[in-house]
Amino acid sequence: MIANFVICWPTTHFTKGRAQLDEYAKIVRSMIEHENNLTDHRVKWMLTAQGLLFTALAFALKDAPMLVKTLCFLGIAVAIATILNVYFATRAVERLILWWNENGRGYTGPPIIGLDVKPGRISNFLSPANLLSIALIVGWLVILCDALCTASN
Repeated sequence: MIANFVICWPTTHFTKGRAQLDEYAKIVRSMIEHENNLTDHRVKWMLTAQGLLFTALAFALKDAPMLVKTLCFLGIAVAIATILNVYFATRAVERLILWWNENGRGYTGPPIIGLDVKPGRISNFLSPANLLSIALIVGWLVILCDALCTASN
């Protein structure tokens, strides 16, 4: 519903009154907050899944080498899924800011976002959630390499 609202908003310039700009600002802030909440939920989901996978790994290390490899692949897949989800949420926020910058001219209230995201910058994607996901991928790869080396000896 919210995503459809942005697509339906006019992108041409039109006369906007103070009340209309205030309403647009409120809506855009709400949509950015929604994306941030989704990101928060996805990161929590990833951390929960990674914790369960590492716990299963602790039990599988001695007796189930094939399970260790499977857990490594699952851990990597969960981390990659989180990176993609955070990427899409960041892109959604970028689109909202682009729309606002084009259509919110004349607004004199507080900013719609605390830290202005400049679209297309690599720094937008170097969030703690993505860096943590990358660290987890590296950790799972180290465990996987160790499991493969141990299996070949």
